[in-house]
Amino acid sequence: MKAHVGRIEVLGDPVGAVVTVAGRTVGNLPLPGAVTVNEGSVDVEVTANGYKRAVRTLTVGGASYQRVVLRLEAVGTEPTKAPVVSSAPSDTSSGDALNIGATPAATSEDPRPITKNPWFWAGAGVVVLGAIATAVVLSSGTEFPKVNEERSIP
Repeated sequence: MKAHVGRIEVLGDPVGAVVTVAGRTVGNLPLPGAVTVNEGSVDVEVTANGYKRAVRTLTVGGASYQRVVLRLEAVGTEPTKAPVVSSAPSDTSSGDALNIGATPAATSEDPRPITKNPWFWAGAGVVVLGAIATAVVLSSGTEFPKVNEERSIP
């Protein structure tokens, strides 16, 4: 079953914009997690009052993950940046998901804070464990022989 579904993470602005995936309203930006979709072609739409609607069609593979970033342009303003759509393969077995029906994505412009990245916490854990190990070794009270000290072996 998992081989025929994928996940889409929808990010963007403005906060509170309505997100529709595969014809079904899934919530408002920011969404609490990725949306689970069936493999195939999936439309992602973001709308908000006072903004131009944004729609992206994604091709979703089974057991894939895709991130799509849609920044709506306010009506009557010059576009500052085109909406970004990107993809990168990933494992679909982790994280919170909203169930629906889509493919892989990554972006060079990741709007998530670094503390949401699991690699940040893995690195922080390694640093903390290293500090603890160093403290234990340094406080063990073991005396080491001096470099030029002569000693006899019993």
